[in-house]
Amino acid sequence: MEAEPKSVDVLIKQLKEEFGISASIVDQSATVSNVIVESGVLSIKFYNSLHFDVKHKEEPLLATRQIHLDEDLFLSRNNVVMARIRAALGLANRVYARSTTLVRINKEEALVFQKEHHLQVPLPGKYRYGLLYRDTLMAIAIFSSGRKMRDMAPEHRSFELLRFCNRSGHLVVGGLSKLLKGFATAFHPSDIMTYVDRDWSSGEIYEKLGFHSEGLLPPQRFMVQGTDKIRYYEGCADLGINRDNPVHWVENLGSIKMRQVL
Repeated sequence: MEAEPKSVDVLIKQLKEEFGISASIVDQSATVSNVIVESGVLSIKFYNSLHFDVKHKEEPLLATRQIHLDEDLFLSRNNVVMARIRAALGLANRVYARSTTLVRINKEEALVFQKEHHLQVPLPGKYRYGLLYRDTLMAIAIFSSGRKMRDMAPEHRSFELLRFCNRSGHLVVGGLSKLLKGFATAFHPSDIMTYVDRDWSSGEIYEKLGFHSEGLLPPQRFMVQGTDKIRYYEGCADLGINRDNPVHWVENLGSIKMRQVL
């Protein structure tokens, strides 16, 4: 019987078959493989989270950009993961924000879109905006309600950008800017803050839009249910977990807190 291919080998095969890009492993241990695509624009640190406890580690860049990818997410959310890699390689289908229509979307539309096109837990938020192109929802932004800040004037209101994502395989050029401006025009926030996932980004897109960093948040830990490829946030790991299946811990890089003052 043929041995089942390693997940990292499946990733390399997919990169070739779906994007026509060759990739190779330049360094490997039992827990992590460093994968470099042929163009040198992207390195992928691939963690064997279904077989070992893993801790994401920041290292000197081996390429223009580096992402940290866990085996469980690669297998359980493969379409979304490969769409994000496509975008990171500059291969996403582009639509320009000026060709889209800014709309308010409802809670159900927002949750469904996140489930299909975002890696993190879907959130309903308080205010939800989308960009339509030829009657198709191409990108969304989910915002919190306004919050008072203790050290600011009584009229100051801070809002959080809870989620932003494009339709898988697509990139709305200028989309985040249009969504933010549309929200700001309607609700006049004093500032908008957000958290950037360091496994996938160093926050450049937000810096270009006027956000500034307010520091790093510590890593998050997840328990991964090996057989079912289900992950649980630390603190919720006792909910619904099957103790007969192997489990491992994953610790990510944490996030960057960023704020745009308006």
